[in-house]
Amino acid sequence: MSPERRALPDPRHLAMRARWAARRRRAIAYGTWQPFVDPQPVRDHVTALRAFGLSNDSIAMMAGEHPSALSTLMQEGNRDYLTRIRPERANAYLAVRFDLDQIPDAHHVSSAGTARRIGALMAIGHSGADIARRLGITYQAVAQYRSRPSVAAATARAVRAVYDDLWDTPGPSVKARRWAERNGWPAPLAWDDDTIDDPAAEPYTETRPSDRSSGHVADEVADYLEHVDPYATAAYLAEWLGYADVTGVQNALKRAGRDDLLAHLARNTHIAAN
Repeated sequence: MSPERRALPDPRHLAMRARWAARRRRAIAYGTWQPFVDPQPVRDHVTALRAFGLSNDSIAMMAGEHPSALSTLMQEGNRDYLTRIRPERANAYLAVRFDLDQIPDAHHVSSAGTARRIGALMAIGHSGADIARRLGITYQAVAQYRSRPSVAAATARAVRAVYDDLWDTPGPSVKARRWAERNGWPAPLAWDDDTIDDPAAEPYTETRPSDRSSGHVADEVADYLEHVDPYATAAYLAEWLGYADVTGVQNALKRAGRDDLLAHLARNTHIAAN
């Protein structure tokens, strides 16, 4: 019986191994050889993504790994808890960003952006019932979106679409405006589209205006009443512009000779009170 013939190695495989070995020797010689890296930056990045309401499974899938792959990286009690990680794997996780359009419909995200958009629309006069009608759901469901810690990505996208349609169009509901003002819900201009979904983001309220001249304040008030909310009160605009009370805005308008704006704000205050 003839001895078994051993298969010859694939020349392409040998060439690939030779190139890899050459790169390794060169990297070692230059002190840049890093077969493993510290996983802590990845853990920190994953923790930041979790703040957006993403689960470990969702983050792993977005990094191109199995849904349960993060268990050995994030769970310190895991018997296979990792103390080092391959650079290419680390880079895959560090490249993951919160992108609402890339998250599957059923996966959950933080409700922060959804709640802020609903509150902002109410601040300019769109009632919860009107928002619910546009979403094709009940008013009770809209109210629940504000109280839940997370919502499905499909829901967040639907609310975003309604918000994108209405953010610069004042609604007719004085009751919605008063409710939003009572709850401290800022209008759309207080939010940046790039950060509104970030739970750690703060609304922009212009509490540090660089120009407090009477003319500047008058122009700001006129612009807000014309383009954002014609029913805004002097109290709301004072807070928005960073004044301690309404007298700051009123005095600025008097000095600027804008009796028309003073009358407009007085009318709005009367409407809000009744």
